Amino acid sequence: MSPSIHPGPKRIVIFSEDYPPTDGGIAQWAYGMAHGLSAQGHAVEVCTRRRGNTGAAGADCQDGAVPVTFAEGKRWRRYRTWYWRRAARNLLESRSSPDLILCTTWNCARGVLPLARRRGVPVVTAVHGLEVTRRMPSFKRWWLRRTLLGSHRVVAVSTFTADRVVSDCPALEGRVIVLPGGVDPDRFFQVPKTPEALLRFGLSPTDRVILTLARVVPRKGHDQVIAALPQILATVPTAKYLICGTGPEKHVERLRRQVEELGLQDAVIFGGYVEPGQLNDVYNLCDVYVMPSREIEDEGDVEGFGITFLEANACKRPVIGGDSGGIPEAVADGETGYVVDPIDPSAIAPAVTKLLRDTALADRLGRQGYDRVTRRYTWNTIAVQLGRHLFPEGGQR
Repeated sequence: MSPSIHPGPKRIVIFSEDYPPTDGGIAQWAYGMAHGLSAQGHAVEVCTRRRGNTGAAGADCQDGAVPVTFAEGKRWRRYRTWYWRRAARNLLESRSSPDLILCTTWNCARGVLPLARRRGVPVVTAVHGLEVTRRMPSFKRWWLRRTLLGSHRVVAVSTFTADRVVSDCPALEGRVIVLPGGVDPDRFFQVPKTPEALLRFGLSPTDRVILTLARVVPRKGHDQVIAALPQILATVPTAKYLICGTGPEKHVERLRRQVEELGLQDAVIFGGYVEPGQLNDVYNLCDVYVMPSREIEDEGDVEGFGITFLEANACKRPVIGGDSGGIPEAVADGETGYVVDPIDPSAIAPAVTKLLRDTALADRLGRQGYDRVTRRYTWNTIAVQLGRHLFPEGGQR
């Protein structure tokens, strides 16, 4: 039987392989949840993997609100389970047991769980999507199921992900919490296009900018936007497609060849990596944010949710996403943007063109997206929802 969690302020430890200044979705999830729970009055501590950019004392991770300790190790792909087990033992034996452990991935949880269960500490494990959709060896799949079954609760970032979890492991029915990622409104907000950002990407103030800010990998759909560009440019000749992010060199080169074959060199900009502190300015460069992610079924590669849509909405930008995975939960079709067929350029082009030409419509969808984000998707709101699930007032869960 799972341990009980009593109501009232808690001592919570979050284990996460990624944490700022490391970027990426897991790092932001860990940071947002840590600070959201802290804002609710809980005593939160983070244990994260030490990386080269954290320095000897990890000063870059410390912001005064949430203390950070480190899991040490040099060969993470091979020994991560043992490293997490050792970090959990060091942390739990050096002080009183926490009321709750939150693991941002099952890779953390599988190392932490055995010791936590012996100590009677509930473990909550987050699932983002690829953990349960992508192909993996049968032993690893068994290990995943065993880890999730051993968790007090499983947090899925979308109903899509929750359904996949329960489909893969029916015994988890009733123990999966659907809780999307959040946005920090102090980090993502509307500002004018800055001259520095325009200059960086060779843009002019009159350009109509389409942005995709994500890993440059096949499922994200950059190729489909490029394929839609000739139709977009026929109506909006000042349109520019800004691709920000990095990915496998072979795939980036494939996209560059596609651009050359279509004669779109003047309309497509490969912006490369964007530092975390510059993300807000880049979002604010665009007139429409587009990421037509698709599911690559042979690999089980699919978008579990799509936090970048919410970040763009927080900047009052309309968004267009692919009808796959958890994206229809991140994009409210017709309210904050549009959901389109992710492998049909003839569906992508009219949606983009409509928003580039009808500025009143784009502004309205952007404002509605901002209202939705600030009402439902701030980290404080997400943390409150998690608390209601795990430690409701007057009872145990």
